[in-house]
Parts: sequence; C-alpha cells; structure tokens
Amino acid sequence: MKKTTNFDSKIKAYSTMALCIAGAGVANAQIVYTDVNPDVVLTANADSIIIDFNADLTNDYVIKRFDWSGNPANTAVIMPPALGNAAMGTMGTTIPYLSALAAGAAIDGTVTTWIVNDGSSPQLAKMGLASVYSGVNYGNFGDGLDHYIGCKFLIGTNTHYGWIRVNTPLGGATGTVYDYAYNSTPDAPITAGQLAVGINNTPEIQSNIYSFNKNVHVNFSTPIDGKISVYNNIGELILTEEINGMKKLINLSSQASGIYMIRVESLSGSFTKKVNL
Repeated sequence: MKKTTNFDSKIKAYSTMALCIAGAGVANAQIVYTDVNPDVVLTANADSIIIDFNADLTNDYVIKRFDWSGNPANTAVIMPPALGNAAMGTMGTTIPYLSALAAGAAIDGTVTTWIVNDGSSPQLAKMGLASVYSGVNYGNFGDGLDHYIGCKFLIGTNTHYGWIRVNTPLGGATGTVYDYAYNSTPDAPITAGQLAVGINNTPEIQSNIYSFNKNVHVNFSTPIDGKISVYNNIGELILTEEINGMKKLINLSSQASGIYMIRVESLSGSFTKKVNL
C-alpha cells in the first residue's frame, strides 16, 4: 500500500517547454506535467492521492479507494472533484462513471460529456472509475489497462483542461495513479497523454527506451527513419540526433542527473518517453 500527500506530489512537478508554432499563437503556453514517482497504488479502504494540478495547495481532485457501506466486498476506485470541477463521463444509475480515454483523445471545450460537481448532489463527488457491487462489475476503467481521465477544473475563475493517467484491474478493487498534466493557458485544449504544446504524443511505434550509466538506450521493433530529441526537466532542448535503424545509443554523460524527455519523430508516428538519468 502506498499513500501520498500534497507535498509528496508537488516536489515531483515540472513544466515541459513552451513550443512555438508559427502563427498558432501558443508561444506563452505550456503543458505542466507531474510525475507521481513512485506510482501510488490504492489498495485499502480510504487510500487516496490528492491531485493538485498547479501546486497551489488547492485540492483539485482526490482519487481514492472506497468501500460502499463499509463492506470490503463492495469496492470502488472513485474521484471526488472539488466543487465546480468536472471530469469526462456519463451518469450511471447512482453515480457518474468516468470515461476511460485512450492516448490522444481530445480534452477541451468541444466535449459534451462533462460531469460537473456543482454541489447539487453528494453523488457528483463520487465519480467512479470502476467498482464491484453485489458481485457485479461497473465502470469503464476495470480492465487492467492504462487509461486517462479527462479533467476540466478552475484556477481562480479560469477554466483549464488536463488529464490523469490511471490503471485499475478487473473489478476495480485497487487502482494505480501514474502521472498527470494540464494546459496552463486558460480554455486551451490538451489531449490525453500530451506532454508539450503542439505535439501529438500518441505512441505509434513499438519501442523500449531506458537509461543506464547516463546513456539512453533506444530500441525499436522495426527500423525507424527519423530523429530523436532530448529535453531536460525545464523543457530545454539538449540535443537532436538522426536515427536510421532499430537501435540508438545517446550519451548524456555531460548532463546532470534528473528527469529527461526523449522525443521520437518519424513517418511511422511520434511520441515522448520520460527517463530518469
């Protein structure tokens, strides 16, 4: 069992670089990303993690393990949003159930499936990821796969969009929270899993990327013709190298220890992978 606190998650937060796209008007935008490291696993009743997207000491959401009526046989992983905040989902018979988003799904003002905790019902503060009640499974997250929660929340009076990546096994009796991010520009969109403005982070390439002794090892299942870029934990571009084949070794011995983003771009697709140097 692993629990976290506001402070635990805040010290792991950092912002990726603001990528400028000519004519797109996003020069001052950025995706603010928080890695929950180590991952938080919710296993016992009332285990929880606070999601504070912008580290302002305001709890935007809480993801928790919950036993209905105190019965361990009737379990759920739920997300109570702060008053006025919302998440993508649909209303069930008793509580809302959140949409299990795939990487790249749109999270913005065009979405019509927002469930808002407007204070009109205590059930709106029990948005379910997955649950088991009287032996019946409910919810969209209980398949043992990683999915994203689409979030719409307030910073002051401004609306922001973000995502939380989670995993719940069959039945939803436990849950794991990996990371989360939001667009710091009010009303600006984000896609599920997006790490930087203007970049599609949907993985289309089968890869294995890891670091060892300040070297980043990049391996692909098929030959890749493209480029690999490395960003540090404040979004600065460290280097860019071409790749033509199935393997690449990137020497970062001159760089400080910390978290780096490895960006792969090719005709086959593009994605970003986080490594700890």
